[in-house]
Amino acid sequence: MFSHPEIWILAAGIFLGYFAQTIVGFAAALISFPFLLRVYTLPEATAFLAFYYVIFSAVLVYKNRKDVDIKVFKDLALPAFLGYIIGFVILTTVNPVWLERGLGIFVICYSAYEFKFKKVFNIPKILFNVFGFFGGIFGGIFSSGGSFFVPLIASRIKNAINIRATLLAVFAIANFSRFPFVIVSGDLTKAIFTKSLIILPVFLLAIICGQKAYNYISEKVLKNLILVFLFISGVFLVLK
Repeated sequence: MFSHPEIWILAAGIFLGYFAQTIVGFAAALISFPFLLRVYTLPEATAFLAFYYVIFSAVLVYKNRKDVDIKVFKDLALPAFLGYIIGFVILTTVNPVWLERGLGIFVICYSAYEFKFKKVFNIPKILFNVFGFFGGIFGGIFSSGGSFFVPLIASRIKNAINIRATLLAVFAIANFSRFPFVIVSGDLTKAIFTKSLIILPVFLLAIICGQKAYNYISEKVLKNLILVFLFISGVFLVLK
């Protein structure tokens, strides 16, 4: 089993993805997908990540529960949840190849934009909910709505610790609802779930290393490194 190249490809994607997600609160799927999509289709890759997301949310949300901004979380909870459901449905009905290309283009544009512009925008409440809804749709399809939710939450919260904790709480809504969905849809097959169990120690190691790095690595330096990786990942997805 461990001599097969795909196990090492999956392990690399899981470690890098959840190492980054533990530190900044998002990006696991975007960073993992370029690796996972060498082995699985987009729906299969989403199902593969679903088990890890449940554990991740259970551990990180509990650990950071005191830093969550409850008001912002409540404002985002319903529109995000509705968006997640629609995103899950789209994932099962649209050609995965087009979704992968679309994801690649989005990641390239997002990372390039983040490099050039650093301004935080003030978002009106009505648009706040609308963007939360579309963030949920994006998260339901690609298992990552961070690109939408980070600017939203940052427009209402200034402290980085509270932004991260609230982001983790919002993602938990999708993470706990995604797992039964991929089971019912049939995307989480016995073979995929078995491989996720085999790589579970790598996932746990990523969380431990990410938590330690969170205490020492400069947020600015780390974010720039992630943006570089996301840009490269986006190019890979478009050319795949």
